[in-house]
Amino acid sequence: MSYSTLFNLDSSNITSEAEVETRLLAPLFNDLGYPSDCILPKKHVKSLKIYDGRKTSMKEVDFLLLNANKNAKVVVEAKDPSINILDAWGQTASYALSYNRDKKLDSQKIKWLLISNGHFTGLFPHDSETPIVTLQLSDFASGTPPYVTLRTYIKYGAIENKTKTKIPFESLTPKKLNDLFAESHNLSMEKGKISSS
Repeated sequence: MSYSTLFNLDSSNITSEAEVETRLLAPLFNDLGYPSDCILPKKHVKSLKIYDGRKTSMKEVDFLLLNANKNAKVVVEAKDPSINILDAWGQTASYALSYNRDKKLDSQKIKWLLISNGHFTGLFPHDSETPIVTLQLSDFASGTPPYVTLRTYIKYGAIENKTKTKIPFESLTPKKLNDLFAESHNLSMEKGKISSS
């Protein structure tokens, strides 16, 4: 039997998909700092056409987590505890692929898949079936390495669109470049106590 000290939750209290959603995922979203208007539950999530070979079907997910700009960044799928989270990866990834298909900018695209059956929770990049981190229920505790890793990637502030800073570039005259080289050379000789010969 497994127990989460962070959510005061015992594995015997998770016996259905609905309990995964309400007893584990809802407190998790709160602990990750998501305001309620940045958590879209299933009834507000648009169904999308997903492809499985030649077959197509409409798929919805349990939650979308949005950043401050209201762009979806994390697809969250809850599963019954009897279902292996890896078995749910394909449909969840297909949803993210369909969602991202018409987005021109990376800042508008889904980046992560969070899949949980209550006993195991995996965080996947949207385009990889290898999880970045996998947590057991007992890993949902303050300071445990798996939970710290999960928070690092998907806490509310972590998925904000960061503006890229550019390194300033300036042209140097040949004289300035020679002066910098001479200064560096002299400094390395001085610090390394190496003779100039």
